[in-house]
This record gives sequence, C-alpha cells and structure tokens, in this order.
Amino acid sequence: MTGDKIRTAGRVAFLEHLAEIRKDLDSGWSLRAVWKRHKENVDLSERQFGKYVDRFIRSPQPSPPQPTPPAPVVSSPPPQQPPASAGPVSLPPPPELPKVGRLDPERVRDLSRTRKDDQ
Repeated sequence: MTGDKIRTAGRVAFLEHLAEIRKDLDSGWSLRAVWKRHKENVDLSERQFGKYVDRFIRSPQPSPPQPTPPAPVVSSPPPQQPPASAGPVSLPPPPELPKVGRLDPERVRDLSRTRKDDQ
C-alpha cells in the first residue's frame, strides 16, 4: 500500500498546484521554467511534469456525458410507395456525326499500287 501512496504523491501534489501551474503557462512561461519554479512542491521529474501538463492542462479529460432523457415517441408516416410505372424516359437526340463518303474501290487499288511501287 505504501508503494501506491508514494507513486501517486507527485500527481496529487501536481493537482494541488494545478491552478498556479496553469496560470504560469498561460502567462507565457516555458514548461521548463514552470517546472523549475514548482519542482520543490510537486517532486516530479521534468518529463513526468510535462506528461501531467499535457494530460491535465493542454488536453483535459472531457467531463462524463450527462444522461439524456429519452426522446418522445413520434409516430412516423408510412413510407411512400413509388409510382406503379415511371413511364418512358426521354433522352436528347445523339449528336450529328460527320458524313463520310464511300471510297471508290478503283481509287483504293490505285493508291495501294502506288504505295507498293514506292517501296
């Protein structure tokens, strides 16, 4: 049991001086300067002092949530049914494509011969 008392003594001392420590930090003092000022009273290492500052001052534990009264029961209207038939969907016409003429087979043969002759 005495081990637990000694182990928590630093935290208890820190919490006793919490208001003063918070005031010093809010005044712009560095963490190290505040620790040096209070180290006689709190008997903590600088590292543990910093951990307690983080835990109890910089990010304090949120207060436990208050129980909320139950919400009143409200009857909801029945879900709406979708329409039986949605009907046809009208889409805009597709864009016009450029007209491409047909190639004359003779012209294609002539072009392919010319190309073979060039090689």
